[in-house]
Amino acid sequence: MSRGLPLLLALLLLAAVPAGASAGTPPSSAFSALSGPGSCATVGLPTDIACANTDGSASTNESVIVTPDDRQVIVITGAQETGHGEEGTNAIVTYNRDATTGALSFASCVSNTGGDDQLGSDGVCTDADALSGLNAVALTPDGKALFATAYGSSSLVWFDRDPATGKLTQAGCLKNFSWPGEHCRTAPMLGGANGVAVSADGSTVLVTAERTGSVTTFHRDQATGTLERVSCISDTGSDGLCTDGYGLRGARDIVTTADGAEAFVVATKSDAVTRFSIDKTTGALVERQCLAAKVADGGACRAVESLGGAHSIQLGGDESELLVGAAGINLFKREADGTLTSTACLESVEPPLADRPASEDNTSVDEDTGNQEDTPPTGTEHKSCTGIPELGTSNITLSADGKVLFASEGYSTTTILRRDAVGQPFTWHACAQVEITYTKCSTLGEEGISGPLATTREGRFLYAAKYHGVAVFQTAAAVASSASVRRSGVLTTTIGCPAAHLTPCSGAIEHDNLRAPARFAVAAGTTSRLTMKLRPSATRRFQSGRLRGLTVKVRDASHKTRVARTRVQLHKR
Repeated sequence: MSRGLPLLLALLLLAAVPAGASAGTPPSSAFSALSGPGSCATVGLPTDIACANTDGSASTNESVIVTPDDRQVIVITGAQETGHGEEGTNAIVTYNRDATTGALSFASCVSNTGGDDQLGSDGVCTDADALSGLNAVALTPDGKALFATAYGSSSLVWFDRDPATGKLTQAGCLKNFSWPGEHCRTAPMLGGANGVAVSADGSTVLVTAERTGSVTTFHRDQATGTLERVSCISDTGSDGLCTDGYGLRGARDIVTTADGAEAFVVATKSDAVTRFSIDKTTGALVERQCLAAKVADGGACRAVESLGGAHSIQLGGDESELLVGAAGINLFKREADGTLTSTACLESVEPPLADRPASEDNTSVDEDTGNQEDTPPTGTEHKSCTGIPELGTSNITLSADGKVLFASEGYSTTTILRRDAVGQPFTWHACAQVEITYTKCSTLGEEGISGPLATTREGRFLYAAKYHGVAVFQTAAAVASSASVRRSGVLTTTIGCPAAHLTPCSGAIEHDNLRAPARFAVAAGTTSRLTMKLRPSATRRFQSGRLRGLTVKVRDASHKTRVARTRVQLHKR
């Protein structure tokens, strides 16, 4: 799930393709995995294991956050139940980041056991209480306190934080139930605690709990740091412990407005989004609106069918929009009175036939039957939604200016959408996949971007969760997804360098079917024509229709990033 990720993804703000350029589609890759020391950071496990892509079955990373001052990256890891019991680090890990290279180095960590989930590793981290099933964190605006929720411990935990070093010192904890002698105090309605938010002034802390289907507010004494329960609303009223609410079964993610006046909660079992007002004096909640995938006639919630599978929530940078991750991606406008109005829905669809993977002889094959693929792509599930090929929805983030939307699906696909202004429709801009199912995507192999994501303020570096680590990506040269070819075998396409790269992009494009590597040097924020020459045998195959595309290697001249791969479709000029 996406948890409070900061200023995001000015990664692909390339200039328009210059007049006369042959590429008809925008560049499809603008990030590559960093190479060398600090390119993937981990605690305890060997880097090649911790930073590998998996099918997600063993991954425990819940969130990645770049601190507001860009000095550190914080990774939150939880645990999963397996046949051998609970496995996972249950840790909050802080890494220092090099402002120039983006590389990470381990700074400190706190964990539920004081170790990193390996036998005999106690002492690697500072031992902390009530972190079993750690899943979400929130920082106070001044960066001096960090709050965390843990599903297994049914707890809210908080730490004093040194903004300079990132070191955490446990300051307190609350649990749904505490035995006599425990360090934590008891606070009801924290069963399955699963989300936390802090008001802009740091005086109010809000916690969602999945098992109790509730949202609870606490007042924070900013002098002492202690918390006192103020109020709660739950789906059932919890036998008088809370106000009886609606649309809160499986309450999961929560966000608050900058002025602390409203909060929004997404609930997985209700497939719902609820809007609350917050009393700025007492912190008490009042439920104002409920939107759900399925509703009863005359009920309190209004139907928005595309909210099925709702799991995450985020406010746009100017707070005029609310973004909800579900089976698709839903956008809501916040009206002047706070009311949410559905404005758009994006759903994943199969790519067009022409953009599905094919071998060099242009034969597209169905993976299950081995037959040539000839069935048309399916449409969206909901008529109100716009279809985006291979759109991921498990982790979604919106840039601070509301113009760039970044979405990933597990460890397989990352898609970037763009628009010119808030309120306008999003359109596909770029994607990257570990295994290509959409030929307009670039290929990043095992270094593929996946899981929770965060970027630095200027958008130059991207941090992506891996198995038990976090990998570093940097903006890179972007090759267009199509190229024209003359009868002589001269191939022409377009290459761009993202503005966020700050310095020129330089390197070479390579492929066995090219006579020689095509070298490039492009200023940041601009695009340029790129000419290559096919080998004679490749030219003949292209002219006969047996060669329709190349998966080229994009190599950085500085060798600071790993080799990226991009699929380029060929067409006759």
